[in-house]
Amino acid sequence: PVGSDMEDQYNKVRSAFGSDEVAVIYVKDNDLFNREKLIKLQNLNKSLEELFFVERVESLFTVSNISGEGGWIDTSPLLHKIPRSQVALDERKQVAVSNPILLRNIISNDGNSTTLTLYLHSTEELLERVKQKLANIDRRLMLLEGSKKLEAEAMMTLKGDSPSVLPPGIQLPGSVRAGPAYRKEDLLEQRVNLIKFLDPTKNAENIFYAIEDLLNGTEDSFDRVFQIGSPAVQVSMTHYIKKDQIWILPLALLVLVLLIGVMLQSVPGAIVPVLNAAIAAVWTLGAM
Repeated sequence: PVGSDMEDQYNKVRSAFGSDEVAVIYVKDNDLFNREKLIKLQNLNKSLEELFFVERVESLFTVSNISGEGGWIDTSPLLHKIPRSQVALDERKQVAVSNPILLRNIISNDGNSTTLTLYLHSTEELLERVKQKLANIDRRLMLLEGSKKLEAEAMMTLKGDSPSVLPPGIQLPGSVRAGPAYRKEDLLEQRVNLIKFLDPTKNAENIFYAIEDLLNGTEDSFDRVFQIGSPAVQVSMTHYIKKDQIWILPLALLVLVLLIGVMLQSVPGAIVPVLNAAIAAVWTLGAM
C-alpha cells in the first residue's frame, strides 16, 4: 500500500539491488558459440543497453565469470572479448555450462541457448528520464533554428554567388553550423517516440514494441529469438482479453436473450429488457 512500511522496505530493497521489472530475450541457435553468431549477439546486447528505458543488461557479455588463475581472481565477463579461434570458443562454452552461476540463468545445459535480461527503469524513473530527454531535444531544436538564422545572415553578409554555399576558404563557427546529430527530422522523430512514454499506462506496450523492433532484425541470424517478461506478459494479456471480448460479449448477450425468452415465452419480452439495459449503459457511458 502507498505510504506503508512495506512500500518503504520495497523501495530500500530496490535501491540496493536494482529494478525488479525485467524483460528477457531468449536466443537459441545450434551453433551459438560461433564467432559470427556471438558478434551479432554482442551487437544486439549493445543495442539493448542503449535503450533509454533499460537500466542494465545481464548476459554472457556483462555478467562476471569468477575464476582463479595463477593465484589471481578474474571477475571479467565470460565473453568480454570474443576469441577468434573456434577451439577457444569451445573452451568458453564449456566454462559457461560448468559455471553454476551462469548455468540455467544465462546459458542452457547444452550451451545452445542463452538469455539477455533487461532490468527496466521504474515508472517514476522512466517518466523523469523522458522529461529530461524531451527538454534536451527542445533545447537542441531551438539552437538549430537559431543556427539556421545565423547562417542565413552570414550568407547575406558574405554575398556569395549561391545563397546556400559559402565561398571557398570561408567557414562558419561551430556554434553556427548544425552537425548531423542535430538534424531537425531526427530530433522530431526522437521527440515523437519519447512522447509515447509520457502515458504510464502505455509503457509496457511501448517497451515491448521497441524491443521487438530490435529483435526483428535478428530473426535471420539465430534459430529462434523472442522476448518474455513483464512487458510481454502485459501486452499478451491485453491482446487476448480484447480478442476474447469480441466473442464472449455477443455470446453472453445471446444466452441472456434466450434465457429470458424461455422464461417469458415471448420473443419481444426477451429483447426489450436487453435493449433497455443496453441503452441505459450507453447513456451512462456518454454522461461520464
